[in-house]
Amino acid sequence: MPKLTTKQRKRSVFLAFSLAFVLLGAPSLLADEFEEQVEFAEEAYEDGRLVEAYEAYSRAVELEPDMEELVYNRGVVAYDLERFEEAINDFSKTLDLNADHFGALYNRANAYFLREEFEAAEADFSRAVELDADDVSARYNLATTLYRLERHREAVAEFQAVLELDSEMAEAHYNIALAHIRLAEELGIELPDEN
Repeated sequence: MPKLTTKQRKRSVFLAFSLAFVLLGAPSLLADEFEEQVEFAEEAYEDGRLVEAYEAYSRAVELEPDMEELVYNRGVVAYDLERFEEAINDFSKTLDLNADHFGALYNRANAYFLREEFEAAEADFSRAVELDADDVSARYNLATTLYRLERHREAVAEFQAVLELDSEMAEAHYNIALAHIRLAEELGIELPDEN
């Protein structure tokens, strides 16, 4: 599940934004409006008022369209609202601003997966794993995506990597067994009867 960036990070982004306004001589009303929108968006999100959070983030993005964390956070809210196309657009914009944004890659992949766009999901999960090979969720989701793409040998390898990171993950144990069965079927290997 996607997460908003930490408040501390957003506050530092806001402070940098405010400083730019002061240095450039922009009216403080615009800075005040920006701060109000970001704070309202954060509060609305925390309270579960997702539509209000999305609208407030949208107003903040209008004021600062190239602030990657704002665009990313709006994408997270869109994802939570199950507006996957909007989420994908915001995560893509975030990646245009920062190609190594792990959260945008991971969450865009999740949105693609839910839309059953498995090739696109696999590409983003693979890139996320390149950025952080120890992220269990990214590796597990990559393995699951490979399984859905019927690339069972690769799925087995990824599930094994997941189990090396978290040997207690029951879902990975179950799914690696399924991937082994599918791989055996592909290879024409007869499995022993359960009886």
